[in-house]
Amino acid sequence: MPRPFLQKGMNVMNEYVIGVDLGTSAVKVSAMDREGQIAAQQSYGYDLHQPHPGYSEQDPRDWLYGTTIAIDRLILRDGLKAEEIKGISFSGQMHGLVLLDENGQVLRPAMLWNDTRTTKQCEEIREKLGDKFIDITGLGRLYPTKAVVGQGKSARHLGEGKELPLAKRLRSLRDDRQAGH
Repeated sequence: MPRPFLQKGMNVMNEYVIGVDLGTSAVKVSAMDREGQIAAQQSYGYDLHQPHPGYSEQDPRDWLYGTTIAIDRLILRDGLKAEEIKGISFSGQMHGLVLLDENGQVLRPAMLWNDTRTTKQCEEIREKLGDKFIDITGLGRLYPTKAVVGQGKSARHLGEGKELPLAKRLRSLRDDRQAGH
């Protein structure tokens, strides 16, 4: 249960670590003291977009906006002072895909861990490559594959006519395997 930071008129300096939990439906920020006790929490919700069956997307800028607002609320509503923040830790959603351009700008909504539009392609990759996919990419067995497979689809969807490097590499591996190499 959150507790107040300071009573009015007190001049006590506290030290806190901010934990940021970026979830699928909201970001929750917690201020923890040296004993590991949660001193205060704030959250900020954001939309999940499902424009078609199997799609699960969010605008990554909403994550930044929500995190900023939740931390501001710790300061403004709960009385945390910026100088009392001694560290910050982030925990994010499961595997997702955020496509950025060469300037670090978001190209399209992020494909989330629960996006299922590439299930068929993931099964095909797993069937053809097995554990070799994990060896090549370092990614796990199911959810990251969906985001990686979606990477190639997303680049084509943007109309740029080029695949992103990992999608191109996976396509090359598939073609080599089909050619018997």
